[in-house]
Amino acid sequence: MPARRELCVMNANGSDEHVLRDISGYGQQPPMWPAWHGSDEITFVSPTGVDLPVQEGKDPRMAFDVVQYKINAQGALEPAKTLSEGWPIEMKPSMKKADYTAPKAP
Repeated sequence: MPARRELCVMNANGSDEHVLRDISGYGQQPPMWPAWHGSDEITFVSPTGVDLPVQEGKDPRMAFDVVQYKINAQGALEPAKTLSEGWPIEMKPSMKKADYTAPKAP
């Protein structure tokens, strides 16, 4: 069974862990590591991606938007701003399509 990977917040001593998102669908390594902004904002990739144009001799890849999220009072991620909105698709974080598993509908 594949390992479960989660994006979490917790106290500095490791107590009071709270799961923000299951990131297992990104495989062994997400296309971008999260970056914190203060105590209630995080920049991370979108949960779903788009197919990149296929390049001959290369594995199919997917690109993801870079999103700035706010953590709301209930401890859930709320998209605040898509930072990569105007970026060319080849500049967005990407990964092999075979390594990605789309999130299940709630």
